[in-house]
Amino acid sequence: MASPRFPEPPSDMEATPFADCDQALTELQAAAPNWTALKPKARARLLRDCMKTLHAEQDAWAASASAAKGHEPGSRGEGEELVNGVMTVMRNLRLFADSLDQGGQPPLPSVSRRADGQAVVRVFPQSTQDKVLLTGYSADVWIKPGEEPTQGAIYRRKAAGQSGKSGVSLVLGAGNQASIGPMDVLHKLVLEDEVCILKMNPVNDYLGPHLLKALKPLVDRNFLRIVYGGAEVGKYLCNHDLVDSIHITGSERTHDAIVWGGDAQEMAERKANGSRQNTKPITSELGAVSPILVVPGKWSADDIT
Repeated sequence: MASPRFPEPPSDMEATPFADCDQALTELQAAAPNWTALKPKARARLLRDCMKTLHAEQDAWAASASAAKGHEPGSRGEGEELVNGVMTVMRNLRLFADSLDQGGQPPLPSVSRRADGQAVVRVFPQSTQDKVLLTGYSADVWIKPGEEPTQGAIYRRKAAGQSGKSGVSLVLGAGNQASIGPMDVLHKLVLEDEVCILKMNPVNDYLGPHLLKALKPLVDRNFLRIVYGGAEVGKYLCNHDLVDSIHITGSERTHDAIVWGGDAQEMAERKANGSRQNTKPITSELGAVSPILVVPGKWSADDIT
């Protein structure tokens, strides 16, 4: 979905007609309870089936992305498409499948306590491969003070006999990285229990046919639909009665246009009084504003650069 400040980028795919969007959402809504009822190990098997179909589609995916960006076959550019696109999604599928086999509660590398009792969970590296590939890197999650570290809330509730609430999520795909759209879909499916309609970004919508093949097991079960188009299709889907939640990767202005309205004056007035135009739950990755902190240390000039 383009920013209101900029024109729509050229597209390789024809916009999906609204009637076809309606049909896709109807099929998703009908299948949503089936996804919610699917046991963790059955979900894991389905994701591993996707690993097989993704593997079969990887060369065609990389070739299309390389052609779109002007990379020669066999070049570093083509290799980058395999690493940043295919490999990243493949790893995501594997990690989710492994986690689901553990009932949504995979073993943690370590849990420690700060002096004040706050829990600190080491989440990376988790394997020898992680340690080899990214030597010296680690990641911790600091749990909210007074809270205990827990995982897999929706799966714990289901194990206790509480049925989940099914829903349909609209994912407005990223135009910069090929892996973001499909990984956002997997996040919604596995962590938020929602089936997905993915609207491809016009910048890289040539990837849509490859994603349909790569994630065919999800498409065949009506847990995923992929549509195309720019701002008009995006607006139609954002306001559709069958869409329960929205995730966007894009600009702050696009987010504000969805939530508060596209007219600048209307947007300002709605923000001032807190009156949202679109009240659906929305999550956003906007403008690559990354939470990076540089702490005191023995950094060289090269490190900082």
